[in-house]
Amino acid sequence: MKKQILLALICFISIRVFGIQYNLGPRITAMGMNSSSINDDYAVSGNPAGLLAIQSATLTLNYTRSIIDNELSQETVGLVLPGKNNSLGFVFHRYGISAYNEITAGTMFARKFGKHLAIALRVNYHQIKIQNYGTTNGFSVDIGSIYKLNDQFSFGIYLNNPTLQDYANKFVKISIDQSIYFGAVYQASDKVIIATTINKSTGLPYNTSFGFEYQFIKSLSLRTGITTAPFRQFAGFGLIYKKLNIDFSIESEPFLSYTPQIGIVYAF
Repeated sequence: MKKQILLALICFISIRVFGIQYNLGPRITAMGMNSSSINDDYAVSGNPAGLLAIQSATLTLNYTRSIIDNELSQETVGLVLPGKNNSLGFVFHRYGISAYNEITAGTMFARKFGKHLAIALRVNYHQIKIQNYGTTNGFSVDIGSIYKLNDQFSFGIYLNNPTLQDYANKFVKISIDQSIYFGAVYQASDKVIIATTINKSTGLPYNTSFGFEYQFIKSLSLRTGITTAPFRQFAGFGLIYKKLNIDFSIESEPFLSYTPQIGIVYAF
């Protein structure tokens, strides 16, 4: 009984307090977690339909660490292999501390349908490991789509775990988080992007996010954003040098204080 209670408590804290532990990358994070319809090198973690905007083979690395707990961190590695009308992507996430960690590995396929529509499917393997209490795992699928109305407006939607898969645990039933994201992007000019997303995760209230990016100069972009539930503030910047992008964000979050994130993108 003690084992069941501890496992349930840890999983409850992880899912309800921290939400889905996908590291969306510092650009998306700095823009208020607006991952539904922004085409981004870190689309392997957000809406997989965004892979189709990537023109060359790309490797992404990003890292997040909590300021209040030096052991709590997230690491993500992603790889995108684009084609003419379709793209492949691979991602590996790790989140947690030495005594408790979550791992997610995903493989995704995205395809264009005409000039305006992109649809993608991601298959995920999930694992939760608790020191001295063992490991549980499960599988899920994610579905994403982006519709480009014109040069200014794009709309995106994606669903995590629409089939309601669970972890394969014999002690207590643990559901893999289910969530839906819907949003829009307005390309106001060559330098300005405005984005918004509404999302809902299992057992959590509706959350709305707003984000803004301004390309100050060709090699430097400034970003900011907010979310409403819970209320969080974000800021960050991106630097471009030839084939290398370096992005940084910082998040103000009620439970974890300030959380910095850094990411590196290399296009081959």
